[in-house]
Amino acid sequence: MKGKHVKPAFDDTLEGFEYVLDAVTGRTPISQQWIRNLHAVILRSQESHEVFTAVGVQNQALQKGEYKTQPNSPQRSDGSVHAYAPVEDTPAEMARFISELESKEFLAAEKVIQAAYAHYAFVCIHPFADGNGRVARALASVFLYKDPGVPLVIYQDQRRDYIHALEAADKNNPLLLIRFFAERVTDTINSIIVDLTTPIAGKSGSAKLSDALRPTRVLPELHDAAHRLQESLFTEIRSRLDEEGKRNGLEFLLQRIFIGSPFNLPEGYNAFPDSYCLTLAFNSNSPKQIFHPLSIVIAARDGKRASSDLVAATSIGYNFHAYGREVEPVVTESFRERVKIYADGIVDHFLTELAKKFQQN
Repeated sequence: MKGKHVKPAFDDTLEGFEYVLDAVTGRTPISQQWIRNLHAVILRSQESHEVFTAVGVQNQALQKGEYKTQPNSPQRSDGSVHAYAPVEDTPAEMARFISELESKEFLAAEKVIQAAYAHYAFVCIHPFADGNGRVARALASVFLYKDPGVPLVIYQDQRRDYIHALEAADKNNPLLLIRFFAERVTDTINSIIVDLTTPIAGKSGSAKLSDALRPTRVLPELHDAAHRLQESLFTEIRSRLDEEGKRNGLEFLLQRIFIGSPFNLPEGYNAFPDSYCLTLAFNSNSPKQIFHPLSIVIAARDGKRASSDLVAATSIGYNFHAYGREVEPVVTESFRERVKIYADGIVDHFLTELAKKFQQN
């Protein structure tokens, strides 16, 4: 997304999620008025919306926080109409929707199921002229904030799967939508874990070294995924090292090999061959003789004990977990964001330890 409207829309979305927290804490119950207020907050900077008429597309003023006054059921490419609630039925449908959110059956369900249902039921009504998707995702986040404590984050490259899951729900198959929500929650949690576990100078210190890497026995279907993980890490780490090299007038190496002493991998994983590894290194004889490597070993799950398909592991215990679905058939945007955070953490630790060697020598 580009243009002057993007930042105001982004700020509106952030404010909307702040508004959502009132419902999470229980200070404000979810009601029709609450949802209408949420719509007004999330679309605060949007003045108009496109309407398809008999004479073509027209821009009309957007009534924020007000239910639709014109039909908004879209026409599919095959000519059929995807029916949303009629204008005259919208208030009654929203009242029924709120009642469902208060029912014993709904309250007894897992939070990810609550989120998926609330989102789907809301978009089926499509009560507003525009912004229904944004409101639906914020509404779903109410339940996900409660457990496991994260909002619903959907990247642009996941939109096709998102639409496909909604269409499956239209055909009485809600499992695909529930799974889609669960995967997005997992992606968000993993991003937070990577961010929060970035090594802090002086704390990550030394990790235990073992006699040898565990014997390699990797599931064949994960080789391509491991290669994509390696290349993604290489690209981001190389970029950071180049920036630091220019800033400090030093040359840093990044090679697809393993250098150093073997170390224990997380339980449930077996390492790929050394060609799947990455090693950051600094080697200099002047003004001081210093050799400083840091290796990353890429390993794959060997069974049910593993918590992810792949792991990029280091001797300092700062590891990056990934799933095959994040890199195949294409690398997802959420994965790229996590890789950037991880690369920043790895390079920061590498430079911190290198600085210590300069001071010691």
